[in-house]
Amino acid sequence: MKVCTAEKFDLLTKAGQAGMTPTEYIRQSVAHSVVKERMTPELAEFRRDVCGMKNNLNQTAHVANRDGYAFAAQMNRELCARLDNALKHFGL
Repeated sequence: MKVCTAEKFDLLTKAGQAGMTPTEYIRQSVAHSVVKERMTPELAEFRRDVCGMKNNLNQTAHVANRDGYAFAAQMNRELCARLDNALKHFGL
């Protein structure tokens, strides 16, 4: 395994702190690590949409305080429908 000087120093430091050899530290790290798959473009778009919906929901709270509940309720119904469709699309 090739590492740069800074990575080697980091490895030696962490292995020493753990009371292990560098090889043992690497084996333990590999054995107990969890690899997460990269976010697909579709999932990234879903995440952006949900963040946008979160912002819209926050805006409806401001509208409800300013203009009354009836107007904000319609905005919330539309937002909930969009969120429901997005969740169904991903089988959630």
